[in-house]
Amino acid sequence: MKCPVCNTQCNENTQICQICAWEFSIWVSEISDEQRNLYNQKLKIAQNNWKKLKQMEKKLQDLEQNPVKTTDQAKKQKPLKPASENPPDLLLDPFETEDEYRSRIQNYGAIKAGTAKLIKEKYDINTGKFPIEIKKYKWIDDSYLLYCHDPYIIAERDIAREIFQNSNEYPVIVQLDICNRTVYIKTIHLDVNQKQFEVKLSFIDPVTKMEFIYVPGGRFKMGDTFGDGENNEKPIYDVQLYGFFVGKYPVTQGQWKIVMDNNPSQFNKGRNYPVEMVSWDDTQSFIQKLNNRSKENTYRYRLPTEAEWEYAARSGGKNEKYAGGQNIEDVAWYKNNSKSTQIVGQKYPNDLGLHDMSGNVWEWCEDVYQENSYTNYEFHNPILSVKGSCSRVLRGGSWAHDIENCRVSRRIFFKPDGSSYSFGFRLACSI
Repeated sequence: MKCPVCNTQCNENTQICQICAWEFSIWVSEISDEQRNLYNQKLKIAQNNWKKLKQMEKKLQDLEQNPVKTTDQAKKQKPLKPASENPPDLLLDPFETEDEYRSRIQNYGAIKAGTAKLIKEKYDINTGKFPIEIKKYKWIDDSYLLYCHDPYIIAERDIAREIFQNSNEYPVIVQLDICNRTVYIKTIHLDVNQKQFEVKLSFIDPVTKMEFIYVPGGRFKMGDTFGDGENNEKPIYDVQLYGFFVGKYPVTQGQWKIVMDNNPSQFNKGRNYPVEMVSWDDTQSFIQKLNNRSKENTYRYRLPTEAEWEYAARSGGKNEKYAGGQNIEDVAWYKNNSKSTQIVGQKYPNDLGLHDMSGNVWEWCEDVYQENSYTNYEFHNPILSVKGSCSRVLRGGSWAHDIENCRVSRRIFFKPDGSSYSFGFRLACSI
């Protein structure tokens, strides 16, 4: 028989494929439709992951055969400025404006902040996820980022192979930025064999097992940067955000049920489908109950602000039309390819590792809706919480809406006690 994932010819008595590790199910005539659906869903995810793995292998082969093509990749991995041995004294010289201070900080370049060891036994060959353990702290210690959460890098197999050959500790390098005259760590890098990788941060909520990914702070242009949006997406607005954590996926039906002990969804198809039929008011009840059950957690959960949502959807402020790129079919469930909600995480993530920010379900934001919101925005960490109507903002589009509604700059609004089978949400939390 052939493996449905990798098409390898397997022995009839085989229970697990020796190539892709697919676990075969024993089909019987009495199998229920629900079990068959779960099997097909699991199979689809496995086939998608196998496809990604083969694409990665082909890319590596192409790079080995055509070294000239690595020019763009080399630019992306261009080393930072030589790291300073000692952090600068940021208070030595007076400054007149924040921009002057930012310019001075950026001139410092990279700063050495300690060392790290990669945890080889936890390397995931399918995702390239390589957990690391920070051994020494300088600037990082004050940021609380790595104190509470597991850092990791994404390393393809050729790099991982090099790392496996030794057990060295590698330099940790940080870049600084400033927001509202407060200096913070913008990015953290690991210098592995003269190849620099951005350190990513995530953590798992102990109650719901919800995964949160760190979104580094920064500046970006918010709104209709492609020139084909609605009037309420204009004017384009410059925004500066602190770093924050946001859910890797929309909140699922299983996670909602753990906290609320019910499932309001119209598409009650399984624990890994996004919860829907929830109002803005419902999300506040969920957040309050979750925070009450997570009192020992360092962070308090909330909805993302509009600015945070769009910044995260744009992979940290990049000029992307949809969350993950310009091709909607790769990243979103929408009207043309779906007739209901779908299991979260089946489409490709954006560059931050966030799934389903375009399509699947509209996502509630914290902000009060106002037609000309951007003319009333603050530059730093903006949020509209008082002025305007009582309606609240939704972002991202859904399975029931067209391609235009799935653009990351698209804004709609609804009354806070209103719900729909296309309304869901994801959580955020501040540092």
